[in-house]
Amino acid sequence: MKGLLSFAMVLLATSSLISQSIAEPPRSYQMPVGDRFGYLINGKVTYDEHVYVYGGYAEFEVTAADDESLTIHFRGKAQGSDFPDPNRKRSIGELPNALVVERGRRDRDYQFLGLTEYESTFRMSRQGELIGPAEDEPAALPFYFGDLRTIVFENLGERAEPTWETESAIAVGSPVDRTPEPESETTKSKSAQAWTAPSFGNLFKFEPYHRFDLRPATRKAQLTMQRASRDRRLRDKRTIEISYQLQSIAVEMPFDATGKTLWIVDAETFRPISLQSQTVFRVNRDGTLQPAQTTLTCRLASEAELAEYHAKQTKLADDEAARIASMRQKAQERQELKSTRMPTRAELSDAITKLDSGSYGKELEALRFLAQHPLAKKSRDVVKRLNELADENPLRLRVELERIESAWETKLGSR
Repeated sequence: MKGLLSFAMVLLATSSLISQSIAEPPRSYQMPVGDRFGYLINGKVTYDEHVYVYGGYAEFEVTAADDESLTIHFRGKAQGSDFPDPNRKRSIGELPNALVVERGRRDRDYQFLGLTEYESTFRMSRQGELIGPAEDEPAALPFYFGDLRTIVFENLGERAEPTWETESAIAVGSPVDRTPEPESETTKSKSAQAWTAPSFGNLFKFEPYHRFDLRPATRKAQLTMQRASRDRRLRDKRTIEISYQLQSIAVEMPFDATGKTLWIVDAETFRPISLQSQTVFRVNRDGTLQPAQTTLTCRLASEAELAEYHAKQTKLADDEAARIASMRQKAQERQELKSTRMPTRAELSDAITKLDSGSYGKELEALRFLAQHPLAKKSRDVVKRLNELADENPLRLRVELERIESAWETKLGSR
């Protein structure tokens, strides 16, 4: 009897192990060759009195596969905008942020390939790790949202345990290369104008802005797969809860962060279905800890939804192109109107006065006015003063004098 009981216990234990192995097979991505799928992506960041909002898409096609890896073609883009945080309360006497001009706050001041229309082909292991040297750079997104190419894929781990850990570096952007090109006479003139033209600089506070999301960081995550649901509607899906930490030890603006993600995948192929993340940062800015909060959602979209998204983006681009074309047309019409109008005596007298003022800014203003009004060449006094100025050949005004010669179709000076 005792031996029979022992045998039964062994049988039950073996049965339990078998059922566990059946319930939790080794995890791996099993999307077939030719599988095409795409996601609509939305992100939001609240940091330092500003709100950044992102929207975009990511589309994938499995082009090749073997026992160890998948080759995936990616196409995608996110685009963002930022504006002052409407919920931020300002202290008494504090200048509104609109009066603080910060060079370097906006995404366009940095190189984030995920914010451009980007295509790439990469190899990924069945467990979700990139393989081999990448032909293309990561499609980095701002604020550590990661690489747009792999934003919906997580590392599935090597074993079948319900809980596993991963560690990875996060793709980051870089400052835009603003190395100045050799200056031509035109650019020199524009630079001089920028420094000498009247401005309201004294009314504003100018300061460089340093963003924390350009520093290399490491993401350590713990993933836990929930038990298969008995709900018929959820039997073909698996839910994975992810908790993670981000950390950077950069000397300038170090930070740490914690976050949680709810990741839902197909139960058989592990093709991602949806992803929802929330992250809270603590950024050390000049010795003060500043909070930042980010949210990210990725949702598997149908072909119709993706087509509708692209149609809307195309319409927005067409509307913007039409708006710019209309502005240029109106500017051209205004210029044509100016070119056919004879300046008044008062305007011509004012132009001569400015040319005699010795003020570079006033001289520029007068020369540009005369270039826009070719009929001013009918004024002997104006032509005489311009000829004198051309004979003096001042380097600082050469470009503007040449512009008048072109607009008036004449030569100035005795040369």
